[in-house]
Amino acid sequence: MSSAVFSIELKPSKYLRRLLLCCGVAATVAGVMLILTVAINGWWRVLLAVLWTWHCGLELNRQRRGAARVQRIRLDSSGAICVQDGDGDWHNLELSAGSVVFTGVAWLRLRFPDGCHYGELLSGDPRTSRNWHGLQLVWRQYRNAFGGQERS
Repeated sequence: MSSAVFSIELKPSKYLRRLLLCCGVAATVAGVMLILTVAINGWWRVLLAVLWTWHCGLELNRQRRGAARVQRIRLDSSGAICVQDGDGDWHNLELSAGSVVFTGVAWLRLRFPDGCHYGELLSGDPRTSRNWHGLQLVWRQYRNAFGGQERS
């Protein structure tokens, strides 16, 4: 195995971002419906439904704001992660726990230096995309890449 440092660039899909937000809205509505069926006093149900909606709204807004700050994601085999904003500037980020990469899909939890965090859903085909294949290689084979243990 080569120890050469290489980097890859991934462009997030607008479709996947919209899908993620729509699923978040659907989960919010489903949560409210479940809360309203709980066998407790009506005022408590309403209060819990309002709190649930407020919390989910904050999370969806955080997701939307984070995604708006990222146009491209650059990862290298040493574990460094940078994102390009709408102005073309690159910023270093941190990969948070809970990130996972599978054959055709990846969920990356990213944290900005200012504390904002969000998740990015990515998809690709390792047979046709050199960058996607590179992401899988780094994720599975390089010890301590992305600040974690060797992946299996």
